Amino acid sequence: MYYLWFVTCDEDLAAVTVDGATEWKNPTGARATRGATAARARAGHPAHPRPSFSSGFLPGAMIPYVRFFAVATAAYALLAVVWAAASARSWADVGPLQHAIAAVIALALIEQAMWFGDYAHFNRVGHRPAATTLAAVAVGCARRTLCRGVALAVAMGTGAVTPSLGAAKGKLAALCGTYMVAASALGALTSVGQVDDLTGGARALLGLPVAALDAVCVLWLFSSLSKTLATVAARRAAAKLDLYRRFTNALAVMVWASIAFTAYETYAKVTDPFAARWRLEWVHTAFWVALDAAFTAAVALLFRPCPAAARFAYSEADAESEYSTLEKGGSGIAALGGGKAPLPALEVDGGGKRE
Repeated sequence: MYYLWFVTCDEDLAAVTVDGATEWKNPTGARATRGATAARARAGHPAHPRPSFSSGFLPGAMIPYVRFFAVATAAYALLAVVWAAASARSWADVGPLQHAIAAVIALALIEQAMWFGDYAHFNRVGHRPAATTLAAVAVGCARRTLCRGVALAVAMGTGAVTPSLGAAKGKLAALCGTYMVAASALGALTSVGQVDDLTGGARALLGLPVAALDAVCVLWLFSSLSKTLATVAARRAAAKLDLYRRFTNALAVMVWASIAFTAYETYAKVTDPFAARWRLEWVHTAFWVALDAAFTAAVALLFRPCPAAARFAYSEADAESEYSTLEKGGSGIAALGGGKAPLPALEVDGGGKRE
């Protein structure tokens, strides 16, 4: 966004109004190859610089978005190809969780491609296509909502510790639906509306519900993971315990990285009220996109379809083993801590059992 100020100290001009239209274009990225310039000079024609992503109507702070979203689109396309190949190779092991992860990757790919097209069009013609921008916002909100729903379902042990969501299904649907509405409102008004020109209170009014829902989601995630880890430990399922510990570590890294970068963003905005560091503005968006991509890749790696995935699936034998342990030892932890009841069978990676 550009600002044009007319300043005068003459009081007689206080009532003067200026109207009309201005056209602003960023020429800093225009470039011409040395050979082409010399050839045009010998022919007697003026040298026309070859336009690049950096030359166009985009403001300087937005120029890096074109290249960044092109790279993000390519990265998600590569992840989609790898996931499709893994699914095709082990199609018999693809379950609802793998389908949900595939949907998250597909939505992410579409979202990044839409943002690339949005900024490329803006750079080329000088205005943002509202329809494309709103579509990119909607797809992005759907991806984030689905990603949170999948993470919560995994944290609750669905398909691994319990056969279904059970009573939590309604609560999860309500949380995801509310988040979708709040995130869509914030994204649409920030990208298409004039929120950036209003006071900080307008942004806070729209951002607080999303932040509060994210906080609820994080608390629910870790509380559910704590219960799931305790259940898996009681069942002595070594493979599942290792899987959920890795998932917990990935989630913890993402949460701590989010907190650290949020603190940095707050510091940057407080210490730079006039946007003097506008050249780094794109980093604020790029970080969250990169963090989402890294977490998506980590979850895809942990829950990829493969013949060994059967070890992580829910089975009635696991529930019966836990029930037997609770009956004999009072609790899974008590039985493991030196009770007289025999230890339940321990799963090992080779698929066999060890007493």
